[in-house]
Amino acid sequence: SNSDEAIVTTDGGIFRSENFSSTVTLDDENQDNILTEFYNVNNQLNTTQYYHGSIHPEINREEAVGGTQDNGSILVNWSAENPSEKMISGGDGGYSFFDHDDEVVITMVYGNRYYIHYQNEVIYIGDNVNGLFLNPVAYDAASNLLYSNTASSSYGGLYTDLKTRYRDTLQIVNINPLIGKDDLGLDTYTFIKLDQNLEEAITAISIDENSDPLE
Repeated sequence: SNSDEAIVTTDGGIFRSENFSSTVTLDDENQDNILTEFYNVNNQLNTTQYYHGSIHPEINREEAVGGTQDNGSILVNWSAENPSEKMISGGDGGYSFFDHDDEVVITMVYGNRYYIHYQNEVIYIGDNVNGLFLNPVAYDAASNLLYSNTASSSYGGLYTDLKTRYRDTLQIVNINPLIGKDDLGLDTYTFIKLDQNLEEAITAISIDENSDPLE
């Protein structure tokens, strides 16, 4: 018997470890993280729930990346030559993006925390935890900037009485320095606030395929 072997059941499925008692330590010689390793033993039980996914924008790049409920973020290659599925970051996944200009893949976990996958390295950005559990995020690949909500879940992501409220509601996360590019004069985190003296109500325009172009 192996006293270091364990089977763990979670809301993400069933996982097996052969080094369960390992702790997170640092190998001083190799500077490598030594972690407990888990293997998925769900035996093709297809119950994984995807929150968000992106398909690689290049033609003939048969790749997709998506954030899942408690099964991390998964990079999928469905090419006939080299099909594969790989969890590239753990936890509860969220929004995920390809940046084909710089060969960057971005994944995230709850609380506005990000993993930047670049040149075989994984760079973690998690100094500023905020936002919703499944937090809305958009990515501008041209400028390498993430735009994300910072509203806490106590408000459910909804804002009322905007004229009297003044709080950070949008943040820009700048990944340029992490991939060797100019920082555009921005810090890692830049916050945009609603105007405290907002007098006009915020409105929305419904757009469909028959709408005139916006000027």
